[in-house]
Amino acid sequence: RYSEFSDFNLDLRKVPKKFTFPPFPEKILIGNTQEANIEKRMQSLNAYLSVIVEEKDFYTSPVFKKFISK
Repeated sequence: RYSEFSDFNLDLRKVPKKFTFPPFPEKILIGNTQEANIEKRMQSLNAYLSVIVEEKDFYTSPVFKKFISK
C-alpha cells in the first residue's frame, strides 16, 4: 500500500546519511485506479527504490530490514 511506502520513506529519511533522496511518488487521490497513473507511480517507485538499495547505509539499516521483512 502507498501509506506503507510513504511511512518507510519518512523513517528512512531519519537514517543519518548525507544523501539527496530521489523524488518519492506523490499520492494520487483522483484517478488512482487509471492504468496510466498506476504505471507512472510504479515507475517512480521503482526509480526511488533502485537508488535506495544502492546505498549501504540504507539497505543495512533497521528501518530497511523491518520494511523488507513485512
